[in-house]
Amino acid sequence: MTNFEKIITTLVGILIVLALVFGLVLFAQQKAIQNLEKGIATGKSAVGQVSESAKPAIKDSGLTSAINKFLGEVAAVSGNELTVKAKLADFSKPKDPEKMKKAATVPTKFSAVDFETLEKNIIVKTGAVTVWENSKSVADIKVGDLIDVSSDKSPYESDAVTAERVNIVKAE
Repeated sequence: MTNFEKIITTLVGILIVLALVFGLVLFAQQKAIQNLEKGIATGKSAVGQVSESAKPAIKDSGLTSAINKFLGEVAAVSGNELTVKAKLADFSKPKDPEKMKKAATVPTKFSAVDFETLEKNIIVKTGAVTVWENSKSVADIKVGDLIDVSSDKSPYESDAVTAERVNIVKAE
């Protein structure tokens, strides 16, 4: 076998290996895309925790980063800080998985009620920048009150936020 034949044989072998590797990468990516389209989520989460499958989606999602409003029950009041038990939509757990599957082909509107909820304790700091609806203040807040909060950060991404607006929805 001449040097030319050895070089050609080696190059053909390298091309075959590269084609196999490229094919495997494409197959893995296609499988991941199909799983996302089907809404397949793995892993379970406890109440108050974001499921493991949702963490990458939440981290990368502009939706959860943009959400800075939440509703919750006051669990504790300490000075200018409130501990609020918020109920947030868990976007990794649709109530109707079939609706999610159909959304891949048919434009569909979703709202928070289309997803399971998770409970999360959030520390809400109030101060001079906080606007209180109906001329209320932190002194009017009691444990058990239901409040609506607009904050500086997303409750999905932070356990402590600063309230920009607070409205007492239901006083205990």
